[in-house]
Amino acid sequence: MGNEYLKRQCTTTGDRSVWTWAGWVKNQNHLATAGIFGGHYSSSDANYIELLWTSGGNNLTFQGSSTVYFSTEEGYRDNAGWLHIMVTVNTHEPVGRDRCKLYINGFQNNYYSSQSDMSQNGETPMSGRARQMFIGARASESDYSKMLVTDCFFVDDVELSPEIFGYFKREKGGTQYGNTAYDGEYTEGLWSPRKPSVIIKDINERGGFGPNGYYLPLNDHLNPGADHHMVPDTIFKMNTELAQPKVGIATTSTANAFTDVLKLDDPFNANQYLKYALPGVRDGAAGGFGDYSNLIVGSGTSVAITNNGATISDEHSFYGSAMYFDGSNDYVDSGDLAADETFCVEAWLKFSSQADGERPINLGNTHNNATGYLYIETKGNNTFKVRQQSLGILGDDIGRYDLGQWVHVAYTHDNTLQVTKFYVNGTCVKAAHGNTWTANSTMVVRLGADQSNASANLFHGYIQDARVYFGTTKYTEDFDVPHPYRPVGIESFRTSPHTPVNDYPCFNWMNNYSTSATYGSAGNSVVTTAAHLTSAVDTVIPKTGKWYWEYNASTIDGQPMGGIANQSLNENNLSNYCALYRTSGELIYSSDSDGTPGSTSSWGATYTTSDIIGVAYDADNRKLYFSKNGTFQNSGDPTSGSTGTGAISISAANYGYDLVPIVRSSSSSTEGFKINFGQDPSFDENEDVTTTYLDANGNGRFHSAVPTGYLALCTQNLPEPAIEDPRDHFLTKTYEGGAYDEQPVKVGFRPDLVWIKNRSGQHSWSWCDSATQGKYLKTNSTDGDAFADTVFRGMGQLGFNIGSSSRVNNTGDNISAFCWKAGGPTYATNNDGSLTSYISANTTAGFSIIKYTGNGSAGTTIGHGLNSAPEMIIAKRTSANGTNWVVWHRDIGDGKYLELNTSQAYQNQSSYNMFNSTAPTDSVITLGSLSNTNSNGSGHRIWAWHSVEGYSRIGSYTGNGTHDEGPFITVGFRPAWIMVKKYTSGSEDWPILDVARCPNTAHSQTIVWANSDAAEQNNGINRLRFSSTGFKITSTSGDARWNSDGEKYIYMCFAEQPAKYKLGH
Repeated sequence: MGNEYLKRQCTTTGDRSVWTWAGWVKNQNHLATAGIFGGHYSSSDANYIELLWTSGGNNLTFQGSSTVYFSTEEGYRDNAGWLHIMVTVNTHEPVGRDRCKLYINGFQNNYYSSQSDMSQNGETPMSGRARQMFIGARASESDYSKMLVTDCFFVDDVELSPEIFGYFKREKGGTQYGNTAYDGEYTEGLWSPRKPSVIIKDINERGGFGPNGYYLPLNDHLNPGADHHMVPDTIFKMNTELAQPKVGIATTSTANAFTDVLKLDDPFNANQYLKYALPGVRDGAAGGFGDYSNLIVGSGTSVAITNNGATISDEHSFYGSAMYFDGSNDYVDSGDLAADETFCVEAWLKFSSQADGERPINLGNTHNNATGYLYIETKGNNTFKVRQQSLGILGDDIGRYDLGQWVHVAYTHDNTLQVTKFYVNGTCVKAAHGNTWTANSTMVVRLGADQSNASANLFHGYIQDARVYFGTTKYTEDFDVPHPYRPVGIESFRTSPHTPVNDYPCFNWMNNYSTSATYGSAGNSVVTTAAHLTSAVDTVIPKTGKWYWEYNASTIDGQPMGGIANQSLNENNLSNYCALYRTSGELIYSSDSDGTPGSTSSWGATYTTSDIIGVAYDADNRKLYFSKNGTFQNSGDPTSGSTGTGAISISAANYGYDLVPIVRSSSSSTEGFKINFGQDPSFDENEDVTTTYLDANGNGRFHSAVPTGYLALCTQNLPEPAIEDPRDHFLTKTYEGGAYDEQPVKVGFRPDLVWIKNRSGQHSWSWCDSATQGKYLKTNSTDGDAFADTVFRGMGQLGFNIGSSSRVNNTGDNISAFCWKAGGPTYATNNDGSLTSYISANTTAGFSIIKYTGNGSAGTTIGHGLNSAPEMIIAKRTSANGTNWVVWHRDIGDGKYLELNTSQAYQNQSSYNMFNSTAPTDSVITLGSLSNTNSNGSGHRIWAWHSVEGYSRIGSYTGNGTHDEGPFITVGFRPAWIMVKKYTSGSEDWPILDVARCPNTAHSQTIVWANSDAAEQNNGINRLRFSSTGFKITSTSGDARWNSDGEKYIYMCFAEQPAKYKLGH
């Protein structure tokens, strides 16, 4: 949302002291204060209530009447993550802290920077008659939110629990909710939305939604504020049976004027009495002014309708169109209706003016005659006046309507019981008793003007579903109706397929490439960048599949460009590999055969602000194509497969595997870009869209046709990860020491490597694996294998067993164990190398443990048992003391290594021959001659990992020394654990951060150091934040362990859950 929001004026008072609000929100503006929802009497009223983003758009604050009820300590800075936010109010609670509560993704938040109690038994400015309620703005109707929002619920008179709205979905990863008190337990799965139909059923079983309750999917341009908390009593069937209901008429053929989708169910047993049914819909009977009553009743003929100037206009409504009356000379007359003294007249009305005396609905004996009349008339103070000839004025200044907001009105008269009632939005606002009425045998209806004078009391606004029943009142008591919200400032609502269960990429404001970028609306699909700055999106392109997206250079000052790049591309540096198509028609690129980084060549047509550039990337064959307005350039054919007709080749050798979509401004220029991954083919309403195109799976909406076989980069299209639940292969387990000797620690699988640290004090690490049951190593020491049953008692089927040593089991201490699963306790003989090795390999998770006896000969090879070359190796001579741990990482180079037990920078293998300056292959690791890795006759072990998409990532980044604009590293999942090391210069430790000890890494960070026996440190300055697709470095040059300007860092991280299942953070 930009300067757009939704609002509704309540026509009836609900419960203002007990209520629940819940919705899924994806914040797209982490720089400003902005409103989420609230209520007030007027925009200048001091009596208000609101939930808003504060602290630069990162924290949540709930406040009213200048009192902050709570403001969170945690910052929710996740560009790619959806939050399920739930606020409950119950001022009748005796304990002050229980009177308002905040739940995030199913858990109650109890960590606030400030908090005040609501007054006991007090009332809030929500759900009161004449009170405004809104979504997407503050109470002052300012500070509009730039956010994606869906599935919003508001319930009067009930304090609900989060289980009504969501559940923890198993087997797709886990969310940790440990805190600084180290409760450290995993949830059973990911917080996921329940079906709306189930939520509605549960709410109704608990008393219903109340007078002003709603369910707003916010998913349809026909009526963005449509309320679906109930199935509306409409003339036509609606799209209410969909998984996420939408407004609009159910599937039909307009050729038969919707007669095949008449809503024939009859909850009020009134259809047999229906005499007049005028929906007022485009493509309806008689050009939209046709009566359907006889078709609903099943007999008789339709009533003649005469239209005098009214039109069928597109309008946010049930059907997307409605009858429009201009207030100057429009009215609609019916023919004769068979009448009865007991009757009901009802319709939906939407007012375009606020004036005395407008009469949208009239009933009389004949047209242009003042006998037997009934009228519903507006008052200038947003109320109604209702008059029936024999009764006189039933009520004056009754009910409530608001400009631009749909309101349902119903007038009923029971001549037998002598009861007359007027309902507004299902609530009886006036009743009279003891009156009878003698009706003509026939009566007529006039919409839009006075019954006796068609030039008087003219109505300005919209009417839908006008109906008249004779012989029944239809309603005998208050009834439920939808409570639609009206869009303010939204002329063409940007509904999007972008939802928590099908997320689309967007520009990543957390990315350091975007230091001077300004992000616009439409879910961060708009960016303005300063000279030579690159904006990347919050996703890594999958290594397999075929993918399509589009961009538009909306502001051209120089020669903007877009395409793909290795994610390590720096702001002002094209020396890293990229392939970009710029407005001049040139290709700026680097590849195997076409030139050095930064080369340019004439390649395609020039393009300008009115053009749409399509990007098609075939990851299976590593071929890239660009189109202009649907025509692929350089005679490209994205369906040509490995042939790559007209394609740019993207070699793995140069580009690597971590590719991201980017846009980039040119030298000394400020450019604007709009990007569409399938969520907005209008490019933030910059482009006219008459036809949109879906991908092969029916996802996305694109401006140009999607090449055959190509897909949108949304989560539903992402490949199924090889590992759906990372907890089956890696887990951080936290526990409290001191239970008893030989204490079992449950993990959930049989681990093969357990790395234990007592965080509460100065204790050495314990590195224990299945290769030597009962022995352990210390990563902060040069010692070899040691045996002590007081430390480690071996692996079990679902965990491991510890002894009584204070290192692993000290009473009251907080202890962590990092657990990896390899191939089990049986080590297979492997002869892939020149030296026999014994391996326990988990090829699915890319981890193996290798044990071997060294021969001291440089160039010796050993098999590792994995399907791909290891990207990180940790090696240790285990049969003797006095040798350092050795670490090889793909990004520090074949001829270099690090030491896990020291803080030193990398060293050259030319001086110390660890791995013979040779990178591992898909089958073997090459050893040098030094005793650390290949001592003749000594026992050695190697622990080897490679990246697995959606589960683990081994990589590197370059620091920039800034805090808010530190590097962002996209890894394709939300990390659960990470280890980092600066390797280019100086002496820096090996910090480890995980979500079990610090679930909200944006708040407090409890860090341990792999090379140190020191207790954990709770850093006062945030160093790193996890997000749904990666992590952001927030440390400055003051902490060189994370982010020195220009220095290089390696990392290894493991997933909490894959990006495909990233909802619920």
